[in-house]
Amino acid sequence: MVAEFRRDTDEIIAVNPVSISFVRILREKDSYGNERVIGKVTVDPQDVRIAEISHNESERLMEQGVLPVHVVNITAKYDADIIAGDRFAYMGSNYEIVFIRSITYGGQDEEHTYKKSGKARAISEEL
Repeated sequence: MVAEFRRDTDEIIAVNPVSISFVRILREKDSYGNERVIGKVTVDPQDVRIAEISHNESERLMEQGVLPVHVVNITAKYDADIIAGDRFAYMGSNYEIVFIRSITYGGQDEEHTYKKSGKARAISEEL
């Protein structure tokens, strides 16, 4: 069943695929728990599907205070290398992954994962 769901995910991504190179910010904590940036690494490009509320609808929701910033949803393959905090460029804007979840069937480990799904928010910072 997992193999079938993985094929379904491939078909969903193929409807509107986007090749994204995610930028991962590398951080380390000192003995006091303070975090500092020690570098960046660009992850190999991955095909994902990005679904967004229309820009007009998104702008309306932001004006009403329902959405503080523009958000997009991401669907990725089960083995995608994406983590919260990764950044990427899409349609002229920069985004940061808020969360990414492994969606599973029949268990919680990687062999039961058939896709990854998450949300990203627009950011003003550079990648």
